[in-house]
Amino acid sequence: MKNFNIFCLLLIILLATKIHTQTTYKVIDLGNYGGISTTGWDINDNTVIVGEVRPSPTVFEKALMWKNGAVTELGNLANGERSIAYGINNLEQVVGVSSTSGLDTNRAFLWVNGNMDELASLGGRYSAALDVNNLGQIVGHAEIDLGTVFKRRPCLWEGSSVINLETLGGDDGAAYAINDLGTIVGRSSDGSETMKAFRWKNGSMIDLGTLG
Repeated sequence: MKNFNIFCLLLIILLATKIHTQTTYKVIDLGNYGGISTTGWDINDNTVIVGEVRPSPTVFEKALMWKNGAVTELGNLANGERSIAYGINNLEQVVGVSSTSGLDTNRAFLWVNGNMDELASLGGRYSAALDVNNLGQIVGHAEIDLGTVFKRRPCLWEGSSVINLETLGGDDGAAYAINDLGTIVGRSSDGSETMKAFRWKNGSMIDLGTLG
């Protein structure tokens, strides 16, 4: 009985110590940058954050970077009225989407050291860059022109080239993330136009299936 009591006492002490040493977290308000709302979309390993601000109900989104307590507006592509920053890597290369001619045409962009450059398209009116790895490989989606309709395709940007990753057999898809091994994940419609998660590596797209 004595040994059992000692065991119980040690267990209580251990649990109390564990509870006492649990990590605590703090939510930090990044502010609204003078607008009506802000959104943070991505963060790198150095806690540099990118996202957007909506200045007012009549003004479109503007891409932002939060770094060391300072906020930087990243601007737009030429003749653009709106921009959103979706991804950032540890080199502070930022990717996103910006309008270029009013709001009719939107293009994926790469922002580096204050310069925003338009990324190549697949011939459609719309493209968006959603993630960038530490090798500078960028993924997202872009429209292709099929003559009578535009369809969205997942794509990979490497340097000045854009690669159509195709789909699982359907008409729609997008790539959402890429790691430093070049493995890409996203979603695509299949032959029955059901949306499926996919993994893409070295030219091969794998259907990850569903829980159904």
